[in-house]
Amino acid sequence: MKSWIALLFGLVLCAFPVHAERANHSITYQKKNLDFAYYVPDKLKSKSNLTAIVLVPGLSGRGDSMIDQAWMEFADKTQRIIIAPSFVFEGEDAFQKGKSYQYPKVWSGPALNQILKEFSSVGYSIKSLYMMGFSAGAQFVGRYALLYPQKVKKCAIIASGGNDKITKSVPVKFFYGIGANDADNRQQFAKDFETQAKSKHISLTKKIYPGVGHSLTADMQNDVRQFFK
Repeated sequence: MKSWIALLFGLVLCAFPVHAERANHSITYQKKNLDFAYYVPDKLKSKSNLTAIVLVPGLSGRGDSMIDQAWMEFADKTQRIIIAPSFVFEGEDAFQKGKSYQYPKVWSGPALNQILKEFSSVGYSIKSLYMMGFSAGAQFVGRYALLYPQKVKKCAIIASGGNDKITKSVPVKFFYGIGANDADNRQQFAKDFETQAKSKHISLTKKIYPGVGHSLTADMQNDVRQFFK
């Protein structure tokens, strides 16, 4: 089997590129194995100054499940690479201590940065990120955007299970989506984030979806793609 680096070099150098397909790879960071799926449009006009879309599923979800046909078509139209990590939950104790993957300052943020460096090593220079996460994945992307605001242009938080308090203004534009029937604590997290963002003059679009519980729906993802345009 080709290594993922060989595969990407193939995409770069092949004179007759085949139709791009979703693929998988893994890295090791701090002795943790992190799988991720990715999609590289086969007709990128440039391989420098790229924007990547980062899609993070719910708790212990598979990244490859996030990259469906709609997202691949959107990536083709917008000339963006998609990266979707498959973080694995380390348990309630790690979560309560702020050491699980939902907290990117511990290890998961640098692990994503390592993935970006690997793309750079094969000629894909990613300069900015558009991020979407659901539930536990929303915790990750929201915190990552506040931790690395120089990297993230837009961040879509969907039904987050917790957010860091916003303590300063950042240039990131946020979208916050949540089902009207989602749990009370998640509703409160959304309200608190909205209040804090407004107090720091941060751009935020919030949408509540009637009749929806704790789910990542097609309508939500369509709205995120519209936000990412």
